Amino acid sequence: MAASSSHALISEAECLARGIGATEAEQLAAALQRWYTARSTIRSLWAFVEPTTASEERLIRVVIAIDPTPDGDDASPTWIGRAARWARELRETACCEVCLQRVDSALSEHDLRSSGVLITAQCWRDPSYAGP
Repeated sequence: MAASSSHALISEAECLARGIGATEAEQLAAALQRWYTARSTIRSLWAFVEPTTASEERLIRVVIAIDPTPDGDDASPTWIGRAARWARELRETACCEVCLQRVDSALSEHDLRSSGVLITAQCWRDPSYAGP
């Protein structure tokens, strides 16, 4: 599946195992794609449904790579200035708990496999990203 697709990357069986319906995963993937598209400073976005117990609220982990500032190669000022607002927006978008993290470059294949189940990858702004 292409990185710019709004379709969830999670299978129906994985959806059920994570306590999220396939339709809900598709809707969440589309909502995250819209959120990503509206924020041009975000180079890449990956979203994972994290494992939880039956008593825990669903947790979505969103990992983003941010464009560096125009006057240097540091993304920290953007992160410091916007991370709290972005986390709040993502919680509202996902209607569940969201853990927002920043990385400096594209996730490796190991990173993509060592977490929860990947539901969407939005990387069309990153010319160096070739996909998992």
